[in-house]
Amino acid sequence: MIFQIYEQKYLELIEDGETLEGVKCLRQDLAPLNIQTEHLQKLAQILLVQVLYSKRAILTRFRIKSKSTRS
Repeated sequence: MIFQIYEQKYLELIEDGETLEGVKCLRQDLAPLNIQTEHLQKLAQILLVQVLYSKRAILTRFRIKSKSTRS
């Protein structure tokens, strides 16, 4: 039961863009429980995908801005 509570907390933090707090939750709350290690790895992958998506969005916006300022 506690795993599901921390999992929900983690997912909400990631959804809200609180990446560092999400990492803290993953490392300090979820990992020490030593439950469902494969599921824990999938949760970490969600974080990585979210971070990569955010970086890609920022780069795309920067490219669009720099193209429009060149004209």
